[in-house]
Amino acid sequence: MIAYVLTALIAPIFLYAFRSWRASRLVTLALVASGVVAILFVWHPDLANDLAAAMGVGRGADLVIYVYCLLSFILILDLSLKLKAQHQVITRLAREIALANPKQSTRKSP
Repeated sequence: MIAYVLTALIAPIFLYAFRSWRASRLVTLALVASGVVAILFVWHPDLANDLAAAMGVGRGADLVIYVYCLLSFILILDLSLKLKAQHQVITRLAREIALANPKQSTRKSP
């Protein structure tokens, strides 16, 4: 029963992935790959345990959590770098607008 629920919760990942194909093919491929692996592990949990044992991890669930943490850190770093780049672009645009449209000071000079 839980496998059906988890599969239904994972399925929207594929919809989102294919909707973002034009924006980023790499993200689409990564989402599809992670969705396939997630569904594979949901329906065949022994595969996760076997893979974990081959990698020296005690349980498949532990391996999934480790991989999730690693991917989360990578995504946070990626988003942080993109945010920094956007901040730099906004700063540059603000400077160009300020230089293109100088306003006279309303203060009286002594």
